[in-house]
Amino acid sequence: MMHLVTKPDHKAVVTDWLAARLGMRATEMVHTYDYEIMACVRHKELIGAVLFIHHQGRNIEAHWAGDTGWLSRRHIKQIFAYPFEQLGCNRVTTLVPEDNEPARSVVERLGFVREGTLRQAGGEGDDLDIYGMLRSECRWLAPSARVRQGGHVGQEESAGA
Repeated sequence: MMHLVTKPDHKAVVTDWLAARLGMRATEMVHTYDYEIMACVRHKELIGAVLFIHHQGRNIEAHWAGDTGWLSRRHIKQIFAYPFEQLGCNRVTTLVPEDNEPARSVVERLGFVREGTLRQAGGEGDDLDIYGMLRSECRWLAPSARVRQGGHVGQEESAGA
């Protein structure tokens, strides 16, 4: 089950777990920024997490990691519903180390599009590939949720209207 973590002490535990999986310290990931984190728990054990940071109205940045097989279709839908449906974002951005082929493969299979490279921007001076997904491109949302009207999720107009 995926859920948004709200208790500060639980949030810190999940953030530390995710940072360790990404080879970082939690303070490197979140600094002093506001952030939200989702946790995937199976049999009372943390098996995956998604960090949402740098929410700037229409865009939010996402970072995630987990045990092999943690991303079920249900979890993926919950993950994308948060920024697109709950926050009203039009775009999700993620950064992937250029040499991390498994992570690149996952984000591409999810529907992210590679948009460029941040040269020597990673923790060890490695290049980071920029991936983006627009609400209208997210196949994990119901078709009616892919259209945004007036800053809110709206219904697609019928062909006859």
